[in-house]
Amino acid sequence: MAETVWLDAVAYQEYEKLSQNPSFFIDDFIPYSFPGPFICMNNMNNQDEPSFIDALKFWIKLGWISFGGTAGHIALMHDYLVDKRKWISSSRLFHALSICMLLPGPEAQQLAIYIGRLLHEKKGRLIAGILFVLAATLI
Repeated sequence: MAETVWLDAVAYQEYEKLSQNPSFFIDDFIPYSFPGPFICMNNMNNQDEPSFIDALKFWIKLGWISFGGTAGHIALMHDYLVDKRKWISSSRLFHALSICMLLPGPEAQQLAIYIGRLLHEKKGRLIAGILFVLAATLI
């Protein structure tokens, strides 16, 4: 699956320095957000790209599993998305989780929305966010 990584000019210079190292991998360099002009790069990490239907099934399943709270949801996302399906890398998930921990609000829901956006852009973000809370509203 090709992940799009957005870098600003400063982060791109750091990327150029680090990429001279033969042991460098793009997953080791996940830039933080900086204001400024952005450069788009594609990360080809040989991961399977999920179909929208497969992702939809996962978000429905995750929404109906309500035990464990935030820690349980994050563990399930890591187990399924990183270990079993390999839809995203572990470093990408942990980077997103660290940002979600800084933001106010429910971390697991924010992480689900972010991963939905990574997998299927706008419609993935909407479906992941809606299906994550829909089951709780129906119970």
